[in-house]
Amino acid sequence: MEHVRAFASKAAEQAARIAGVLTLWADLDAPEVTSEGMASGVTLAKFYLTEAKRLAEAGAVSQPTERAETLRRWLLSCWEGEFIRPRDVVRFGPNRMRETAIVRDALAILERHGWLHRLPDGSEVDGTPRKEAFRIVRV
Repeated sequence: MEHVRAFASKAAEQAARIAGVLTLWADLDAPEVTSEGMASGVTLAKFYLTEAKRLAEAGAVSQPTERAETLRRWLLSCWEGEFIRPRDVVRFGPNRMRETAIVRDALAILERHGWLHRLPDGSEVDGTPRKEAFRIVRV
């Protein structure tokens, strides 16, 4: 329920409101909420809570994917070079990308999705042969 915490914290209140409406729907002059109305209100509130959770989880983005997207945006908006090395990202990239393992994972995701093309080992970048470097795909 982490993704719908705000909604879940109000579920009991929503169940009571729904129960009140259902009770009045059945009998406009009802003096109090009926047990049937409350049971139906709880059932409907659970349904809405489950749906909210399902929809929130369907739209959730994994942390590695979020990091890769952060790196992609940074590469396209801030990095002026044609090539990038993991070391460049660690040194100059977004603050959240200052660990080599995180950078390598993000670069691998971007490579899989066609935003980067790995250069062959020993390719010359900035006048020096590099073991690991990528060409940035700018669309």
